[in-house]
Amino acid sequence: MGAAGVVILCFFLPWITVSCSTFGLLGQDYVETWSGYELASGGINLVNTVHVGDTQGLYVTLAAAVVAFLILLFSGRRRLGRRATTVVTLLTLAGGGALASVYAAVYKEVRGFVTAASEFGHAGTKLEIGLWGTIIGLAGMAMGALADRVSRD
Repeated sequence: MGAAGVVILCFFLPWITVSCSTFGLLGQDYVETWSGYELASGGINLVNTVHVGDTQGLYVTLAAAVVAFLILLFSGRRRLGRRATTVVTLLTLAGGGALASVYAAVYKEVRGFVTAASEFGHAGTKLEIGLWGTIIGLAGMAMGALADRVSRD
C-alpha cells in the first residue's frame, strides 16, 4: 500500500525542470517546472516554440496507483488473493507503460529544444524527485505484488 501511496504523492510533485539562459535573446532567463499532473493536464509548452501534447496517458499511471492503493487498503493486513495480486501486477505494468510512453515523447521534444537553445546560451533539463519517486513507487508496487505471490505459493 505504501508504494502505491508514493506514486500518488509523487504524481503531484515536480517531475522535470527545463532551464535556458540565452544571454538576453529571450529577454530573460527561462525556467519551467512541471509535475506529473501538469504534464497530464496540458503537456509542455516551451517558450511558445515546442509543444508536447497527448500526455494524458499519465492519468493511467495515477489511476493505476489509486486502484492498487484501494485494493491494498481494503485487503487490510491479510494476504492478497491470487486475483488481486494479478490485478495489482497488471496495474503496475499499465502505469509503468503509460509513464514510459509519455516520457519518451516528452524527452524527445525537450531534448530538441535544449539542443537548439544551447547554441545561444546555456540550456538544460533536470529530472526532479516526483518522477524518480513515481518510478520507485511503481517498482515497489511490482515487488510487493511479486513477494505476496511468492509467499503464498
